[in-house]
Amino acid sequence: MLFREGDRVLGTHTLAAAGGVHAPRAMACSILQPVGPRRRFALARADLAGLRTTAHRHGGTVNDVLLTAVAGALHTLLERRGEPIEAFRIAVMIARRRASAGALGNQVAPLLVGVPGAGAAAERLTRIAGTVRAERASTAGRPPAAVPQPLLRVLAAAGLYRLYMNHQRRLHTLVSNVHGPDRPLTFADAAIAAVIPVSVAEAGNLTVTFVALSYAGTLTVTIIADPDRVPDLPVLTAALQTELDALTTPAPDL
Repeated sequence: MLFREGDRVLGTHTLAAAGGVHAPRAMACSILQPVGPRRRFALARADLAGLRTTAHRHGGTVNDVLLTAVAGALHTLLERRGEPIEAFRIAVMIARRRASAGALGNQVAPLLVGVPGAGAAAERLTRIAGTVRAERASTAGRPPAAVPQPLLRVLAAAGLYRLYMNHQRRLHTLVSNVHGPDRPLTFADAAIAAVIPVSVAEAGNLTVTFVALSYAGTLTVTIIADPDRVPDLPVLTAALQTELDALTTPAPDL
């Protein structure tokens, strides 16, 4: 299954949800580099019920568990590279009701949060759950401060938007989590065993991003990486699977 999230990372999404004009800067590291046209994909999977149990135990959601796992995996990757980054700025896509009465449906906007990658998983999950709740509450009543489409087109035509995205320091990565069917589906009388999410978007200087989809009790996380900037993708994949496994079948103190 293919999800297209548009040609931009932040695009017309709200500045408020993305941390505001004066959001803290993402610490410079090797996962922030201008990327090329090629992409490589890797998968990690986890039992959705186990993740949900862990999330509820710590006052969070499956999305909070996913953020915990992603940050932990990025910390492991950068530690292997000799870069001891302990916290990450991650944009997670959330749905918000449209502000105008005449507009139907939801808006999708990035909620930009600081996510710890080092330390015990239980402590990190509790902190992340609290942070996300606070950030959601602080932006819930704000009207969208969207960038006008004509202005975006002018910036894109002049190459200024791409220049900005190639050097941005607002976020380290983007995480998108889509709730899929709870029960198995069929196609032409054939059972669909698994659904793999894929995102196609302008990456700027995000060398790695994550898109997740739940289907029939399994959460599948696709890692999308620039193969030239992330040659050690197997390290990241193994680290993410380890994090998910630990959060699915937690130790007694988790």
